[in-house]
Amino acid sequence: MTELSTLLRRDHRDLDSALLDLASPATPAEVCDAIDGVRLGLIAHDEAEDLVLSAVLASLPESSPLHLVVARTRTDHLQAQRALSALVVTRPGTPTWRRRIELLRALIARHDRREMCELVPQLANELDTPTRALLAGTFATARLRGFATLASSATISYAVAL
Repeated sequence: MTELSTLLRRDHRDLDSALLDLASPATPAEVCDAIDGVRLGLIAHDEAEDLVLSAVLASLPESSPLHLVVARTRTDHLQAQRALSALVVTRPGTPTWRRRIELLRALIARHDRREMCELVPQLANELDTPTRALLAGTFATARLRGFATLASSATISYAVAL
């Protein structure tokens, strides 16, 4: 049984790896492919995570500390989406391009630390093991469904496996 924390961490590492690849593409086509991979990975991750966390919050009283942790997690997602949007409109290979890649990497690393130090322990406090296992399965399924939906609606030739 795979834990939700393992799935979250893997997504974060895969996004970081894709961003490192993006920092030094050889051709314009590779830039497009790498950007599409990062975009697909980030959106699929965010949507799957939001689905799971919304279900958790619906089952908890508003006084639960998990509500604040989830709010921070959602803020992290919005910041990463904005950073990706800024990167997409930047000319590849420029110093600004590299700075924006590093900013997005830093935001994802901070998000990962927040989830591992705050979200995952709080989920362990609030939910029993079978419920956490169900959440992991829901996350994995939603993420795959998100990739399939996004990839089929995009005009991409290559997606980074995240």
